Amino acid sequence: MLKVLIADDDFWVLEGLKSTIDWNGLGFQLMGCAEDADKAYDLYQQHTPDIVITDIRMKHTNGLDLIERIHLENPDTEFVILSGYSQFDYAKRAYENGSAAYLLKPIDNNELISVLLDIAEKHSKKHHLDQRLTLLDSELPGIKASFYNHLIYNETISDIEQKAEVYNIDLFTPYVVISTELSKMAITDLELSNNIHDDILESFELFSKSYPQLSDYWVFSKLNVIAIIRSNGNLPTKAQLEPLQKIFYERTKKYLTIGVSTEYDSISNLGDAYLEASNALSFKSLYGNNAIIFYQDVLSKKATPIFIDNATINELIQAILEIDFSWVLQISDSIFSKIQQHEHVEITNLQNSFAEIISMIVRSIYKDKQSMTAAFSENFHPFTEISDCGTISEIQTYFNNFLGKVFENPNLYMDCSYNPLVQQIIAYIIDNYNQPLTVEDVAREHHLSASYFMQIFKQETGKTFHAYLTEYRMKIAAQLLKNPNYKIYEISNMVGYGNPEQFAKIFKSIMGQTPTKFRNL
Repeated sequence: MLKVLIADDDFWVLEGLKSTIDWNGLGFQLMGCAEDADKAYDLYQQHTPDIVITDIRMKHTNGLDLIERIHLENPDTEFVILSGYSQFDYAKRAYENGSAAYLLKPIDNNELISVLLDIAEKHSKKHHLDQRLTLLDSELPGIKASFYNHLIYNETISDIEQKAEVYNIDLFTPYVVISTELSKMAITDLELSNNIHDDILESFELFSKSYPQLSDYWVFSKLNVIAIIRSNGNLPTKAQLEPLQKIFYERTKKYLTIGVSTEYDSISNLGDAYLEASNALSFKSLYGNNAIIFYQDVLSKKATPIFIDNATINELIQAILEIDFSWVLQISDSIFSKIQQHEHVEITNLQNSFAEIISMIVRSIYKDKQSMTAAFSENFHPFTEISDCGTISEIQTYFNNFLGKVFENPNLYMDCSYNPLVQQIIAYIIDNYNQPLTVEDVAREHHLSASYFMQIFKQETGKTFHAYLTEYRMKIAAQLLKNPNYKIYEISNMVGYGNPEQFAKIFKSIMGQTPTKFRNL
């Protein structure tokens, strides 16, 4: 919006120009009015207007002297001369100092408005030209990226046209958008690759040398890079895009999944094209990592919303409170088995569902923030962390790792209704269940007599020490039997039994099956 200053010693002229012209509506900002040249110059110093409308004949300093003075300081200022005198020498002197027009009084508003709009158009073209000339090549990619991001958020068409001209972007070349996503499973530690964005962008740069249709590419958010590909009626093929994945893998040993939009004719539709490419990427749970997914191929597919019922969540919490890892894993496996039965699951919905389940578990089992922090540290942010999981299997791995973390230190969430002494004893059992424990050993460790120890333990838990220890060992054994890499005699030793036959007999009495049959379920 150009700033305007008016100088005229005729009060009625000032009031008329100020009140009868819709300055803001025409795209101008009226900064002030002055009755003489000296006051006009003071206002100029304060506001540095782009246009000065001034009468020639004013008291004290005349309008021509004002123009010359301002012109020396800022040659870019535009002037519109108002005068009741039509002498040629006035006009000549005014034009020599950059005057845009010489208008005779009484002023015709339409004529003045026409002059102002001509100045605005000239100023706009000059401004855009100056911008283009001052843009450094090294800055242009970042500036373009910002421009494209605004388009994705639906910036107005007038802004698009102006900026596209400055950035030398063709608004009306047919194109498609591709959106990329890095596989989380391919990264053991994201911090090991601080330049991951550079890796992706450099891969695009190498790819562009053999693929001239690639127009622009930029980092949108986190590990998501967006690219515009000129299509001219032909979508890029899978064979054309696979080299990009190959280049990226050769550079980083990581996989890149690509979503491809349908074709659009105008860059003003970039937001719609990006949504299509993103929607295509959301089907990664169906197509897998390192896939190239075209929106037109998944357009008719409907994602199934996933809801985990409260009964299942409560059962999971109960299994955790009973320190039964085998039971917990059975529930988790059952949940994900049902999820895998669906053809397509909306991955964001799944991420949110399990983030909420984790939050419910944490709130239910830990009595205070101190216990939760001791289990997971201050940097535990499940909603943020799980958003990096792009497939069902990645979410399952994250969730099971969370459950494993819970079981690393169950004494942090054990029922606080137990006597603190009994809580210490249970924690001792959890830490030493694989050792040959006796009542006498544990009582001595806690400075208790054996008889008092057995009495208080049975009173609090409802079980004898021997029964509690045996059940806990069998629960751990059941968990270990899920891993086929362990032999049964090894598991026997791992839970505190040197005699595998004795272990098998006890396991069957508690679990209802032999270790071999339990493993084969």
